[in-house]
Amino acid sequence: PIDSMEGHWSAAEAAAVAERMRYAAVGSAETVRRRLKEILVETQADEIIVTAQIYDYAARVRSFEIAAGILADLRSG
Repeated sequence: PIDSMEGHWSAAEAAAVAERMRYAAVGSAETVRRRLKEILVETQADEIIVTAQIYDYAARVRSFEIAAGILADLRSG
């Protein structure tokens, strides 16, 4: 992992990643909750697929635990 992609990718690659991040929810649990609500309203999706590109395994597992809790709350709420 590196701290920044600056200088490592082309403008086209940066634009492609930005487009793919259009429906990303990144940050604190509250930020993710708010963003997932926005995504669901905008897309009217009936399912969410969660993935995480986190190098540290324990941190990745924890992020899935947090996301699962948020999605359960949204489903019941």
